[in-house]
Amino acid sequence: MDQCARGQRLRHSADDTSEQHCGLGSLEGITDFGDNYGERIRGYLTAPATGNYYFWIAASDSAELWISDNSEAVNKVRRAYVLPTANSLPPPANGTGSRQWNLQPTQRSGWLSLVAGQRYYIEVLHKAGLGAVDNWAVGWLQDPTAPIPSPVHRARIRPISLLHAPPSVAPGTLYVADMLPATGVTNMPFGSATLRLSADNSKATLNFSFSDLSSTVTGEHIDNDPYLSSPA
Repeated sequence: MDQCARGQRLRHSADDTSEQHCGLGSLEGITDFGDNYGERIRGYLTAPATGNYYFWIAASDSAELWISDNSEAVNKVRRAYVLPTANSLPPPANGTGSRQWNLQPTQRSGWLSLVAGQRYYIEVLHKAGLGAVDNWAVGWLQDPTAPIPSPVHRARIRPISLLHAPPSVAPGTLYVADMLPATGVTNMPFGSATLRLSADNSKATLNFSFSDLSSTVTGEHIDNDPYLSSPA
């Protein structure tokens, strides 16, 4: 678990499908680790205070930052990403340099309203190509006016292994749906919803989240429509 913190490298051949797991001192990878590899980093984020937060991601060659509106991985949304385009301020040749937060317009997320003490699922996907200075890092700020966000510290990240089983292995049935704007809506909000049924179908848990609304929410309701052979 300490190999990442000491900067030791874990290398595999291209046809090796095994996985390596290690702890991170912060939500930031090793710079100049190697060539042609990919990574997935998963965990839970806890905000230090209730408020609106912005997230940034920097990486080479490319990376995506996914954050859920709650602790459910199935509700994750891609919040920010780095494209493997030519770097105008190399090195590296593609993507961004280490903690180079503002090179591409897609590096910063929209604001996320976080509640202190609540867990939020977070995931980073990183792909490195050929060349030096491959890297990735995630930063955040509660105030978006500061010029450089600080890397997310390990005190705010919780390993998945310490929490309950993810929905994919929990008993019962999980239904997932995208939430789309209603007819006549001019802006482009989006969201997702999950409905989890217990193994004996005696209990149902509904979770949903949405963002990018152009006005205040004034009410919520659930429509019960027929589905396949099930009546409304």
